[in-house]
Amino acid sequence: MLASSNILKAELLMLERMRHPNLGDLHVLLSKGPVSSKRAVNFALDIARGLNCLHERRDPVVHANLKPRNLLVNEAGQLKITDFGKLRRSLYTEAPEGNEIGSYLYMAPEVFRQEQFDNSVDVFFLRAHTVLEGLQNRTDATPQGIARKRAYEDVRQEFRTNAYPRGMKELIQACRHGYASKRPAVSEIMRQLEAMEQPRCRNSVQQKWQQKKCGCGCVPW
Repeated sequence: MLASSNILKAELLMLERMRHPNLGDLHVLLSKGPVSSKRAVNFALDIARGLNCLHERRDPVVHANLKPRNLLVNEAGQLKITDFGKLRRSLYTEAPEGNEIGSYLYMAPEVFRQEQFDNSVDVFFLRAHTVLEGLQNRTDATPQGIARKRAYEDVRQEFRTNAYPRGMKELIQACRHGYASKRPAVSEIMRQLEAMEQPRCRNSVQQKWQQKKCGCGCVPW
């Protein structure tokens, strides 16, 4: 299994080197400010689908280093996961030494505490408040200090805007749960995000005949 993971890592690193040089990353995009709620949902879905490919392999692996700089924006406006240099086996992953895995600002609590971890550390990153609110501009705490409070005091970034689609805040809370076992699987995240991406008309079953009058182009209940 380890050999297979190494082969996968080599293949992904080769693809990464072939990427278009003019593509920007999510960090550059967010430095200009937050994106719309619709685009945030689409971005989250792009990340979730990429992670699903890694997590649902016969020999699952963990990216373990997700952050805005590692998410490229392609010409179609879609996010593509990059930087596969720290891929880990999904099961029985050894605890990192010296917090060498990931970025403090996006690090799961168990990684900061140097505990064993699994693919739920990737799920911890999958929270859309950064996309909806822009990059966090803090001067009162260091990235390491933020990670420490997150790991030992269960402190989380507050929601600063009301621009979240229905159900998004609850999904974010689940993704950033302090206990890894309480975080949803990527497949469940995809299901919820797809529901947000394609909202249904609120008409009742008895009012389906009014669909043409609705004009929203959505699918009736």
